[in-house]
Amino acid sequence: MYTRLYKFLTSNGILNDKQFGFREGHSTSHALNFSIEHIREKLRLKHHVIAVFIDLSKAFDTLDHNILLEKLESYGIRGVANDLLRSYLTNRNQYTSALGESSGLNPIIYGVPQGSCLGPLLFLIYINDLCNSSDLGEFVLFADDTNIFVSDPCENMAYQKANNILKCVQSYMHVNKLHINASKSCYMQFKPTRIKGSQSQNHSVRIGNNTLEKVSTTKFLGVIIDEELSWVPHINDLSKRLKYHIGSIKRIKQNIPSTLHKSIYHTLFESHLHYGITVWGGVSKSKLDPLFKAQKKCLRILFGDEEAYLNKFKTCARTRPIESMNLGKEFFKKEESKPLFNSNEILTVHNAYIYHMILTTFKILKYTKFEIGIIFVAM
Repeated sequence: MYTRLYKFLTSNGILNDKQFGFREGHSTSHALNFSIEHIREKLRLKHHVIAVFIDLSKAFDTLDHNILLEKLESYGIRGVANDLLRSYLTNRNQYTSALGESSGLNPIIYGVPQGSCLGPLLFLIYINDLCNSSDLGEFVLFADDTNIFVSDPCENMAYQKANNILKCVQSYMHVNKLHINASKSCYMQFKPTRIKGSQSQNHSVRIGNNTLEKVSTTKFLGVIIDEELSWVPHINDLSKRLKYHIGSIKRIKQNIPSTLHKSIYHTLFESHLHYGITVWGGVSKSKLDPLFKAQKKCLRILFGDEEAYLNKFKTCARTRPIESMNLGKEFFKKEESKPLFNSNEILTVHNAYIYHMILTTFKILKYTKFEIGIIFVAM
């Protein structure tokens, strides 16, 4: 069912291009790159950009089955196929069991079955037309993460557009029985270079009767974005998380075979270091220094000379023989990390950025409608 339904939707171009979640050839990396490039392009044109980050309350649990089936029919999924999906969604019951006692059965009239492969796809179909609710801004959707980017050369007009588009979104959510959590939603303003640092006028962004909080940093698809696009808050946060994982690696290293040390590195360290690197990894080397130092420390602990790096500090200098109390440069000299990178075929954070940029570019080219050969000729 999933394969045939997804093939039908993609072959007929039904799924909106701005929906990046649960789709082949789409990922958080693509959504992040598209969003940040859109913001930068508008800033280059000297536009004010208002980014609204909307949080939906229990989105997968509030889908109305009748509305979903009507949308499926409007997209061409009719007859037996529609009846089959109706049968899949309806006549389900739920109950709670605890300490040997069970509650009575209650019918499930909202939501999609979670834990199944069809659940996320049906949700994508349900909110597929959200982007059509207004043409005043750019929508970027990743499953139930809804993000809207509004821009205009005039700051007042940008805020006016943002409030108008949110009225349309509010109406859409009401009609489709979805709920916006205004307390967890927020917005951020990006200013063009020529007026950065100037005093902003007293503006507000509202959803219904709720005024959204204006923030200078927020987590966007797992990456901390700031109003200056400096990526310093994200790098600082990532550095703290990497130090925590280094401590975990140091504690468990002795109890794990050396053959698995590289797997530990990829799982506990590299997976965090490389996430979203195509977005924030292009900053200056000085900004990447905390991450590079953490990476070298992790490699020395896992693959380096343990005696040279860890055990020599276990004994206080005062307990050493008198001729060994004077610790010279050689004692404090750290093991060279370059051979550790080379022997274990591990990329530095700087080279990882280049690698992932190339990889992402080829992925995008693979799923575009243009022939790669034409692009290369144009270059």
